[in-house]
Amino acid sequence: MRSAAFCYMFLCVALLTGGALVFADDRAHTDAPANGDIQALEAAYDRYFAAMMPELKIPGVSLSVVWQGRPVILKGYGYGRVSPPEPVCPENTLFRIGSVTKVLTATAAMQCVERGWLDLHQDVNERLVDLQVPASYDEPITLWHLLTHTAGFDDRFLELGARYPDDLEPLGAYLARRLPRRVSPPGEVFNYSNFGITLAAHLVEAATDGTFVEFIEKALFQPLRMRADGFAQPLPDAMETRLAHTYRWDGSNHVASQWRDAASQVYPAGAYATTAADMAAFMIAHLQQGRYGDTRILEEDTVHAMHTPQFAAHPALRQQQGLGFHLRKHAGQQLVWHTGRVDMFTAQLVLVPQLDLGLFMVCNADEGDQLRNDVVDILADHLFPDPPPREQPLYISLPEETLAQYTGAYRQVRHVRDSLEKLGFLGHEIYFRPDGRGGLLETRLCNQDAAIRWTPVAGYDTDVFEARDKEEPLRLVFTEDSDGTLRYANMDRMDYTVLKAYERLGPHEYPPLHMALFGICLLLFVSAVLRWTWISVVRRRVPSLPEASFMERAAHHLAGATAATFLFFTGGIISVLVLTDMYLFAFGIPLRMQAVLLLPRFAFVLTLLFTCCLLASFRKMSARHTVRRVYVILLCGAAWVFLWLLQYWRL
Repeated sequence: MRSAAFCYMFLCVALLTGGALVFADDRAHTDAPANGDIQALEAAYDRYFAAMMPELKIPGVSLSVVWQGRPVILKGYGYGRVSPPEPVCPENTLFRIGSVTKVLTATAAMQCVERGWLDLHQDVNERLVDLQVPASYDEPITLWHLLTHTAGFDDRFLELGARYPDDLEPLGAYLARRLPRRVSPPGEVFNYSNFGITLAAHLVEAATDGTFVEFIEKALFQPLRMRADGFAQPLPDAMETRLAHTYRWDGSNHVASQWRDAASQVYPAGAYATTAADMAAFMIAHLQQGRYGDTRILEEDTVHAMHTPQFAAHPALRQQQGLGFHLRKHAGQQLVWHTGRVDMFTAQLVLVPQLDLGLFMVCNADEGDQLRNDVVDILADHLFPDPPPREQPLYISLPEETLAQYTGAYRQVRHVRDSLEKLGFLGHEIYFRPDGRGGLLETRLCNQDAAIRWTPVAGYDTDVFEARDKEEPLRLVFTEDSDGTLRYANMDRMDYTVLKAYERLGPHEYPPLHMALFGICLLLFVSAVLRWTWISVVRRRVPSLPEASFMERAAHHLAGATAATFLFFTGGIISVLVLTDMYLFAFGIPLRMQAVLLLPRFAFVLTLLFTCCLLASFRKMSARHTVRRVYVILLCGAAWVFLWLLQYWRL
């Protein structure tokens, strides 16, 4: 009896324990998707890539989909290298994954936090040795700010790369030389930053007394059995032969990019090379709450913190920010995601923690933006449950005087303020004005067809607007800066880009005003050169009256020289931008551009001398020549206005 009872109890315990172990080790066995769902999804991707890759001129795509702890789709499409043709193999073909690298770096930083080596909320200057972040604001920058992109750094793209791998600097040395200045208090606004993530990687170095690559190889790549040398620049020979090449379409053929011979100075933010199969392992670890097989890379609480909102410009917005990951709602599901682009590689990573589902896609052409959106839509169509009906918001109208506080021009918070790259953002500003229906109309100077009508939504403690004519309505919320001034416009977007935050421009920064001033100045400069040529060369009299003083003649010549210098500069800038490969700017300002940028300094000296001569001779000018007086005053004013414009645009 006792023996039978004992056997019965032993059998029950064994069955329960075994069942628990099976469930813990591989939930896919008990809760895997139906084969028909996966087969239909795979067929949908086959059809999609067969149609879109030729249309978009994309040579190759690598794709992985994981569900319930295992890869369910692992496929390559097209070619990693066009000539000779090398088909994409998801287990073997390497792709650079661009900014998707940031989630790897964030994971490594959070591993240091778990071990007590870093503190999310400690002033980074307390851990840094070879550089210090300037104390531009009262509140210090922390690792939390770096991982949520709220540290408030300016941006820059010049010198992000090294022409030759031997020119690469250690992270600390590079950041000490090139870290952008702080332009907003930490925690005030979302401002996507390569430098912020690179500084987080350098904090890992400071905490471990080693290199970032050494730590992430041991703590992350080895447990996940990922290629540890993916950060190498150049890759080791054995890996270089498997690296896909990137291509641009010249109208008839794929032309290989030059980028593969360069190296990134901010590699922790965007230079990792990997396969779709390796990224499947990374996705599984995050979806399994930090566990991969019998190893653990993160604790459950840490993964939860990385996947949940840490910063939100406003609760009404669907796009928010976790630790290293971006968050957004899609078809009723909370997505944890990151996109990437570097050296013409384009990548997308999306996790759906509620469904234990993940997707990774990468291609070797710049035209992959559409793919990044479409692959998620296809995934949602086949595997997401039907979303609940959307609750229809109550739309209202606001009076003109309320809407007036939002009107004006706005520029992306993420733009360059301290170098000539600032000019690249001219024309991309957005403008808000009342639409005459109680809402706002958003327009763009360079694309009037992209106008969006924003309708106010009731039920919030501040004015929230919605673009109701979109399939998935977008949200717009205006927020204040630390001084309580209405400064930022934050909006959702349909595509998989980060939260768009724009800052309001002052009246003197209004782009159409700058364009108008620029045009007027150029017309005056052209007239001054023509006038100088006519009087000095054709008539050979300076000026046309014989009683002209020395100062008046000097002012005449200086006016012509100043105007000619400005015109040479304008023509030089245009010719350099047209004739120079933009690729070269990643390594610094090209020599020919540096030469052109000397002209404004020379023009400043000429303008100063012109002004002095004008003031000295102004009273002696004949009263009969009022028109000449007005003209030279306008010309002198145009020279100073043009110099101010060049200074504003950092030229």
